[in-house]
Amino acid sequence: MRHKLDVLARHCDDVGRDRSEIRNTTIGRVGSDTDVDTFVAELAQYATLGFEHVQLGLLGTEPAQLVERVVSKIVPRLAEL
Repeated sequence: MRHKLDVLARHCDDVGRDRSEIRNTTIGRVGSDTDVDTFVAELAQYATLGFEHVQLGLLGTEPAQLVERVVSKIVPRLAEL
């Protein structure tokens, strides 16, 4: 990802765009079997690269239960990153 961010910065320079106007975003898929500690640790690596946002893709047929059981534990910890 670091390489891709470097490429993005070069493209911004080429077209005269302020790189700081672009928010780095990634996607994380969350299922009922997602290990919260592992998930947060993986996204912490993205945070150190400058990623500011994550979109959570919910896997399964019961999204409300998934939010209640798993996502509710993930979001506060991601906010700390």
